[in-house]
Amino acid sequence: MKNKTLQVCIAIIIAIFPSCTSKQEKMENRMREFISAYEEKVIPLYRQANLASWEANISGTDEDWAKSEKASLELAKVYTDKTAFNELKTLKESGLVKDSLLARQLELLYNSYLGGQVDPEMLAEQIRMETEISKKYSNFRAKVNGKE
Repeated sequence: MKNKTLQVCIAIIIAIFPSCTSKQEKMENRMREFISAYEEKVIPLYRQANLASWEANISGTDEDWAKSEKASLELAKVYTDKTAFNELKTLKESGLVKDSLLARQLELLYNSYLGGQVDPEMLAEQIRMETEISKKYSNFRAKVNGKE
């Protein structure tokens, strides 16, 4: 009888207070969810951009440099997402992400997205220029006594 009464009391408490998580826990869970979605999106793009850059630096062909530029631009576009930036801004301004690892990840991601809040055309031009500089540097062959 005592056991049954305890079970009923627990059921009532659970029914009355369906959400017993604190605001801090909710914000930290939002941060964890953001990180999971971010990693799912960014890891393949990051890998693709780095492999394309590697190939371009090895081969030096215009085609590979174009692939590298395109992959770098796709990765950079992640950080121009205003919705994601606003979510990070909300999390940061709440001051409720107290877990030291999550707080550090929030700071790094916020700063990365903050840097991406620029005109997309300017970003594309910047990446194009960076690629052109890398291409010139990578393909440069000095001549000594008339030989490369």
